[in-house]
Amino acid sequence: IVSLISQLEHSHQYKEREEAAKLIKAFVKYNRDLSKSYAQSILNCLFQRIDQDKKQKITTPFISALLDVMREISFVDPDATKPYIGQIFPLILDSVKDQSDAQKREVALNTLIAMIENTGFVVKPYFFYPELLPIIINLVQSEQVKEIKDLVFKLIGTLGAVDPYLINQILFFHK
Repeated sequence: IVSLISQLEHSHQYKEREEAAKLIKAFVKYNRDLSKSYAQSILNCLFQRIDQDKKQKITTPFISALLDVMREISFVDPDATKPYIGQIFPLILDSVKDQSDAQKREVALNTLIAMIENTGFVVKPYFFYPELLPIIINLVQSEQVKEIKDLVFKLIGTLGAVDPYLINQILFFHK
């Protein structure tokens, strides 16, 4: 795992980073007890990589692989993912808004649902990310892929109910 983290951190080729991320995801998924001790290191590496790659165009498969890793880590060590919620939400929301790739939207929605379920970050995303509600409404109205639409409804249930007055305030201030 240390070698994979190093490869993800230092490789200059997206394909190598993508493969390292996929292998890290498999490690975390199938070695939950052992991977818990590496969760913080993996997350640090992922966010360093994202920060470094922001200047360049990150490939869709690489973003999907990173989101998959984050989802798996949220199952293993939810407390380790909590400090990164502020950094991961914008990446997830950008991925959900990307109409060019259904798989990327699906991975992003699955990651968002898992992070909300595992960290207990319910209802608050509406307030911290006011663009979330319009994105959800747009997906409910326009999404053509049934699996993604189902995930959107699951996301709504996972996020929890909010007072309609507060929803109107969020929408008003977002405009």
